[in-house]
Amino acid sequence: SKDGVRLRVRADLYPASLLWWADWDYPGNPFKDSVGLRNRVLALCIVDMLMLDSVHIQDTAKAKTIKRADFLGGSLIWMAMAYDRMKDQLPEDVRKAYEEGLNRFVDRLISWGPGGGLGNMDCMGLVSMAYIAKSVDDKELAAKAEKFAKQIVDKVVAPAGYLTDGGGTDLSYNGLGLYHVAWAARLSGWLFLEEATQR
Repeated sequence: SKDGVRLRVRADLYPASLLWWADWDYPGNPFKDSVGLRNRVLALCIVDMLMLDSVHIQDTAKAKTIKRADFLGGSLIWMAMAYDRMKDQLPEDVRKAYEEGLNRFVDRLISWGPGGGLGNMDCMGLVSMAYIAKSVDDKELAAKAEKFAKQIVDKVVAPAGYLTDGGGTDLSYNGLGLYHVAWAARLSGWLFLEEATQR
């Protein structure tokens, strides 16, 4: 449209859920290995990536409120997960373009740094970084993803093992944050995440 790329995302079009349907190995699942469903997931992720990028480069009050690592790190989970599951079916030029978008977001996350105000939300970025490092062909990008994941752990995982929340802790959110720490540790095999999980 004249206003740019827009996509209205409904609750039932969440990319991770759609990927689950495409992966679910159950007799009678009509969506198992559905190329059409996987393509819809990719379209959702590409449009989301374009929309986020467009907002991030603006110098508006709205843009300033969302230029936060704890917001982008969580949003990247489905974009990075979709790429990890689908990259082998994509043409090389599409893979390169998608990795360029992921690279741009990782650079922003590094420049913004983890906020530390909401440790559980910062920890969602660990999963994004683990998927990115696992799936991209770009070794430099994979190293940057690992670097940012280490920054998150250093910022929000206390030596005693709890997640900080605005300098203190919120025990009700620690379970959610530790879920993402453990998920990322399993995906990546990064020692610093294994250690954080053990703490």
